[in-house]
Amino acid sequence: MNKILLITAREFKEKLTSKSFILMTFIGPLLILAFLFLVFWINMESTKPVKVVVSDPAMLLNNYVLKKDHPDIQFDVINEQINRDDFENNELYADYDLLLEVNQKIFQNNTALLFYRKDPGAKREAFIQRALEKRLEEIKFAELTQLPYSKFQELKKPLNLKTANIKTEENAKIKRMSGWVGWFFSGIIFLFIFIFGFQVLRGVTEEKSNRIVEVIVSAVQPVKLMYGKILGIGLAAFIQFLIWTGVIIMGLLLIKSTMFPDLYDPENWKAGDAIATEFESIANQNEFVSLVYNQVNYSVMLSWFFVFFVLGYLLYASIFAAVGAKISRVSDVQQFLIPLTLPLIFSLFICGYVIQDPQGDLAFWFSQIPLTSPIINMVRLAMGIPPENAWEIYSSILILAGSFVGMTIWSGRIYKKNILISK
Repeated sequence: MNKILLITAREFKEKLTSKSFILMTFIGPLLILAFLFLVFWINMESTKPVKVVVSDPAMLLNNYVLKKDHPDIQFDVINEQINRDDFENNELYADYDLLLEVNQKIFQNNTALLFYRKDPGAKREAFIQRALEKRLEEIKFAELTQLPYSKFQELKKPLNLKTANIKTEENAKIKRMSGWVGWFFSGIIFLFIFIFGFQVLRGVTEEKSNRIVEVIVSAVQPVKLMYGKILGIGLAAFIQFLIWTGVIIMGLLLIKSTMFPDLYDPENWKAGDAIATEFESIANQNEFVSLVYNQVNYSVMLSWFFVFFVLGYLLYASIFAAVGAKISRVSDVQQFLIPLTLPLIFSLFICGYVIQDPQGDLAFWFSQIPLTSPIINMVRLAMGIPPENAWEIYSSILILAGSFVGMTIWSGRIYKKNILISK
């Protein structure tokens, strides 16, 4: 046992003092924060209001498209023909982002022209189209019937289907969005297993090819050497993730205080029942921002993350060590990476199906298979596991732990048999 601890300490110290480890310890979380900041910024840019000047020389629209300005789009109707050169160069229209031309025969040809200085994006374009269609529909309805258009709107009013759990009143839409948080945690697990599992594989191969291992195994059993190497590198990975977690949490708080100082002030929240409040949150706020700051139970997710990360790393690291013992040259390491990490890559792909049906057979079976369970279970946990199905998580942990023990014994035999064999 003492020798395993000595090897663990040696690997841990070697990893902590390496330049690449120190660099990634601080650059890694900064890159993640930069990505999140970029996503926040893009979402804010996509919801910035744009102004549309509507050229309606025939006065078909009666001076309005929408009776109330939309938060993202504002319409100003001008009952004259606007020359496109004037819109482009005249300071009179400098404040407008888009020019919407309504021709006199629009009821016959069903065609309007929209010109932009900067592409408004598909979402805004679709909204402008729907707003104009609705206004033209209103005009046609007024010509054909004496009923007020409000009655017609009541008939055409879209159905708002709110899906919620009958026991917990949990919003299904929020639940599915939360699944992507689990996918993010799964991606972190994949990243750490890939990086540090590869270091186990490469370290074993280098020691074997340089014949250093022949000196080491004269003082310690090969299996103990494998255990120490796996634990030392794994401990370094754990320390690195703790630092990542601290930096990312502080960064998220900083972003929240600078970009969204008032958005999540409790005084600004609307009163109402649990379901209504959740639906208002989704409808009225930036969905991604709300997802990050409102809907993630970080204490629960981080707790389960550590469990599945540790067990997943130990399982894959033992496999990587066994494969490293079979390889004679460092140059051969690269070709084994994709086959070794293919189950994890496949798991990330399957996550999309799990989000759509977290309680389905596909989600259940892949959450029990040890090579895929660390990834799949993070998604299921983020979406919430019904109390009656909690046993699925615990059974997954037991299977994963049992697989690690069995794989470690099997890998230890391969390691012991092949560590001194070179070609």
